[in-house]
Amino acid sequence: MYDILYVIGDSYTTPNFCVPVGDSYWKKFGELIQADTIVNHSHSGKCNQNMLRNAMRFCLDNSDKKIFVLIGLTTIYRLDHQDYSFENNENKENGNMAELYIHNFDVHKNKSMGDYDKWFVDKWTYEHTFCNLANSIIAHSCFFESKNVDYLIHNCSVPLNEDIYNPFLKSFCIELKNKKSIPNLFTNTYYSLNKEKGIKPADFEQYGWMGHHGEEGNRVYFEYLKQVYEREYLTLKK
Repeated sequence: MYDILYVIGDSYTTPNFCVPVGDSYWKKFGELIQADTIVNHSHSGKCNQNMLRNAMRFCLDNSDKKIFVLIGLTTIYRLDHQDYSFENNENKENGNMAELYIHNFDVHKNKSMGDYDKWFVDKWTYEHTFCNLANSIIAHSCFFESKNVDYLIHNCSVPLNEDIYNPFLKSFCIELKNKKSIPNLFTNTYYSLNKEKGIKPADFEQYGWMGHHGEEGNRVYFEYLKQVYEREYLTLKK
């Protein structure tokens, strides 16, 4: 049915991370849509903007193929950070960049931050990042649709906050929730769906509920995406 299933995400979607490839949600999804080939450019620590632009680049580089794009978004606090020492051949090929992770204004990075990084972190706000992410998701979804590329953009991390009082940002929430190919940014994420069902991650002792799931958690999440694809996505295309 498709030449390629293009998969991109962070560690939840990385091959062999706490689950054999054959039991992963994305491999099962590839079988569902009858993809001839699966290309997985996921990488631990990858951020959302990185995923979106690399999915676009892959489609442009393979315009002669029938592609389904499956993007597993990560935490909103993870951002691109340019670090040239990080750019070996593999990282360049897959568009990976060093991780800059902001949560409660703590910063975790292998090397000390430069002056610009410190200024950026000091100015960072959730609303600004949410606005940029929402804008980018909508723009990329329009790109996929203009190129007749089928896609699902889903959320593997903690649900985004829709309890926003800023009218401008609230309008983004409404637009995102209306898009059938962007099914679960606010509910039923990989994280929240498994937590709701009481399915503990395989590495729960190390990461708690933010950990990575084995066969059962991946199966449950695949079943959710399968319902989205069959009930909502195909309806969108009619």
